[in-house]
Amino acid sequence: METQIMPSPRGMMYLLDDDTIIYILKYLVAPSDVANASIVSRNWRQHVLEGQLWRGLCHREFPELGLIDEVIEIDILRRVEGAGSSNTSYQSTLEKNHRVYRQLYWEITQTPLLERNCISAAIAASSTDKFPEESIHETLHPNSKRPRDIHDASWSYWSSMGQKDPRVPESLTYKLLSSLCLVHEIKIRPFEAEFQHGNPVYSSKYVRFRLGYENPRPSCSEDMLRMDVECDKPLEFPWTPGPPPEYIWTYVSPEYPMDQRDSLQTFKLPRPVLCMGQILQVELLERVQTQLQDLLYYICVCHVRVIGKPIKNFGFSPLSAGGGGCGLICQRGLDYWTRPKPDIPEHVPNEDDAAGVALGAGRDNFAERIRQLRLNRGLWHFTREVSYNSAASCRHM
Repeated sequence: METQIMPSPRGMMYLLDDDTIIYILKYLVAPSDVANASIVSRNWRQHVLEGQLWRGLCHREFPELGLIDEVIEIDILRRVEGAGSSNTSYQSTLEKNHRVYRQLYWEITQTPLLERNCISAAIAASSTDKFPEESIHETLHPNSKRPRDIHDASWSYWSSMGQKDPRVPESLTYKLLSSLCLVHEIKIRPFEAEFQHGNPVYSSKYVRFRLGYENPRPSCSEDMLRMDVECDKPLEFPWTPGPPPEYIWTYVSPEYPMDQRDSLQTFKLPRPVLCMGQILQVELLERVQTQLQDLLYYICVCHVRVIGKPIKNFGFSPLSAGGGGCGLICQRGLDYWTRPKPDIPEHVPNEDDAAGVALGAGRDNFAERIRQLRLNRGLWHFTREVSYNSAASCRHM
């Protein structure tokens, strides 16, 4: 006779072990489902914490977050920094990661996208024909056809050095507004030389984009610079000869064809990309236009614009050289839960057991019912106390 397993009155999930439940919960792909699962009961919330479901949602939407090895939460009001050290308990670390990734998902996906140029400064160009008249800083001006000076009729643009080989690439490197920026598209305007015969446009044939962060390792090996205190000699460590890479790239886009025309051309990324580290590099591949004076190939750009939004209250920091590890920094303060209305909806999550991305008005109604119950309970105690005092006074009369 086969033994039949009777279903538990609390549900079939209570018949499964913890690992199986966590494995099942990881199939939740909607933020509303994850938020609802975290408030079913204490056991379900613990499964959500141990399964790191909010972290999984962030990684699924933005694979660049897979580089994060450590979550650091800084509370400005309490001046407490949670870095996941050995002194931090396992449960508090789970709570911190749950809280930080939940708020990060909210910041990225729920806040409205405003068409804003996210470039903060120009860093460097691979080559410049005439410095500083034709430097990379000239590409930051929105009106690219403006004269540099009242008495100077020359135009504002960047120009590369001339090359005989049209396959020689060029690159423009910029710094973004925040260490975490959500980039949607890049706009580039090639330069049309109206002062030359035929009004040639010095564009490239293809363009490609790289997003990443600066390598914290210096140009010389750190191991060779470390000094022994006793013998005052450099310690011998194995190191790789040659200069280290200047940047660590977390995303490389496909190649886009560029039109040889004077217009602000839009290059939309296949998906919104989270730039971690503030570095954007524009690669200009293959030259198409020669100059009549020297018969050399040039690339000239008027203006570069990055459309996206900076992620507030979050930061990114490399923890070791060479891309070995990275940290996600969450800053909490007076404006963490209260922000201006243009940047975020009126309702903001402020509880650890729920996420505003899922509950919305339902949680407001639930909180209102709780407040009403507490009010009714207080009125009941007040009425009972008044009735008791009235009855006591009548007995003494």
